[in-house]
Amino acid sequence: MTHPRATVLVIDDDPTMRRFIRAVLEREGHEVIEAANGKEGLALFRSRPVNCLIVDIFMPDKDGLETIMELRNESAECRILAMSGGGSLGDMSFLDYSRAFGAQALLRKPFAPDELLSAVSGLLATP
Repeated sequence: MTHPRATVLVIDDDPTMRRFIRAVLEREGHEVIEAANGKEGLALFRSRPVNCLIVDIFMPDKDGLETIMELRNESAECRILAMSGGGSLGDMSFLDYSRAFGAQALLRKPFAPDELLSAVSGLLATP
């Protein structure tokens, strides 16, 4: 399935994860911008248009839930994919909480390239 070229902002403190996501998405023709934390990601989001954001939940400086909430407050239209390797509060995982904060899609780490592509394609197809 072919998708229009998109600009994707990846916000994750793990450089290996950012490289992996970049390689998978660029192979599909997407442009990838990287940020190492929520603060840097918000600055990039404000400085240029992006079609989709991929936000890790656990990061220093500004965590993913706070970042997602700020992104959603600034743009009701931005498409957000939250990802996390785990963690929970009570009966809900932090990944589940990210949906309440404004993420439209969730991806549990570790994930395969096709899972990432499917999640991003689904977000880009969302009107």
